[in-house]
Amino acid sequence: MLTTLPTLIETHIKTGKVKVIFHNTLSYGEGSIRAAEAGACAARQGRFWSMHSALYHRQNDLFGSWSFTEWLDVVAPIGKTAGVDVNALLACINNHSTQAQLKANDAAQRARGIYFQPIFDISINGGAPKRIFGAPSYEGFVAAFEGR
Repeated sequence: MLTTLPTLIETHIKTGKVKVIFHNTLSYGEGSIRAAEAGACAARQGRFWSMHSALYHRQNDLFGSWSFTEWLDVVAPIGKTAGVDVNALLACINNHSTQAQLKANDAAQRARGIYFQPIFDISINGGAPKRIFGAPSYEGFVAAFEGR
């Protein structure tokens, strides 16, 4: 998805043809919650997608058996790579101000039958969504956008 998304942004999202709405699922325990919080806190700075990408590329570092304090030491340079204000990021993560909303969003996803990522619901002109499991190629997304 990380290699496909930049092209989709240029060809479909920036042009207004497609709207992307991202929903976290917290399916992998404490690591999922921590990573989701980091993303939500970066979003407050307008840096969700850059943080999402940076977290994804460093996911092996994030899901070790870290204490919370050690994990913050791991996520700080990731945030710097993503271009966020690291002090604001860490303060946001430390106060868990996004956690309640993230857990509510996860519960809503589970109520829709979504327990893991990536899953895409693609609706054309407000029609019933077509659900795609996994991360299709660019061509696969375009075919779905065109109703094929």
